[in-house]
Amino acid sequence: MEPLHTISGSRPLRTAWLTMWLTVIWMCLTGAAAAPYSNPIVSTNLDNPFITFYEGYYYFLASNDPDGPQSEILITRATTLEGLKTGQTKSIFHPSSTLDSYTSPELHFIDGVWWIYYSRFDAKWDTNTYESIAVLKGGTAVRDPFTYVGLLTNTTLSNDPTILQLANQRYMVYKCRTSPVNQDVSYSICIAPMVSPTELGRTEVLTRATEAWETPHDQAFGAMLGSPAVLNRAGKTFITYSLDFNSVLFGMLAYKGSGDPMSASSWVKTGPHQSVAYHPTPNATCHASDNKFFLSPDETEIWSVYSVNERSAECRDNRYVGAKMIGWNSDGSPDFSIPGLLNERQMGPSGE
Repeated sequence: MEPLHTISGSRPLRTAWLTMWLTVIWMCLTGAAAAPYSNPIVSTNLDNPFITFYEGYYYFLASNDPDGPQSEILITRATTLEGLKTGQTKSIFHPSSTLDSYTSPELHFIDGVWWIYYSRFDAKWDTNTYESIAVLKGGTAVRDPFTYVGLLTNTTLSNDPTILQLANQRYMVYKCRTSPVNQDVSYSICIAPMVSPTELGRTEVLTRATEAWETPHDQAFGAMLGSPAVLNRAGKTFITYSLDFNSVLFGMLAYKGSGDPMSASSWVKTGPHQSVAYHPTPNATCHASDNKFFLSPDETEIWSVYSVNERSAECRDNRYVGAKMIGWNSDGSPDFSIPGLLNERQMGPSGE
């Protein structure tokens, strides 16, 4: 088991701070461009944020009122990370029913068209169609209108979709439940090949909760693995996943470099990892394990966007959105210990 990163006087944190300041000095000496920013980049209560950069703009997606009946999928664009605070925001999609709710939207450019995949929860919570993954189709430009296509095939009792591109094949990776409603409610991470932007092939369970650290709060109702996110760097592929609603801990799968990506034996599981959402009081945070990753404008850095609450007693409410750069260990694995400072000016993504 990998030891947790500690805060007060710990070597990992001192190393993280040294890395951050050396990065700043290097950028000053080399003239690398990056605009300053500060966390939070969004202070309103938004759920499962997602960012991608395309042709000069960041596109930030999230849902408002994530646990309520009036949730919408929102998209904001800006030329800098700091600019997302005041960027152009518009509603992409409204619930078809006042009791439906939407979360976890992601924006992807597939075959020359923009698509949004998101989690849909309907009002009839006791049915096998209560939760599923839905699809919106856009146009060739991000700002073109999006229309509802329908539910993604084979995603009953599933949510938190993301896309993995590996070995010339596109896969959907998502949070899944393999037993009917009113039975075991444990959630695992599933994977399926994308036959088309709206159709999946056979589904396999990529990982289940097999370790004690994967149920950190000993949920009586089962494990809550979810929010998978893909990291690609230097020929290595990783998938992180959250452990439950309230934990800052998460697990990670590392692809071995060969073998069927849909087979659990082709991946190595490690954990628990800890994301230092901000300094100096990370032990008061929750929900920081919902990381999504995005490239800097010049594609030299990988950054994380996350939702977090510094008041653990209100974990499901009043979350803000932060961003921080991901570091890298000598073995090529990601280092999540660099803190995302709160309310302090720091250098933004390279290439801004």
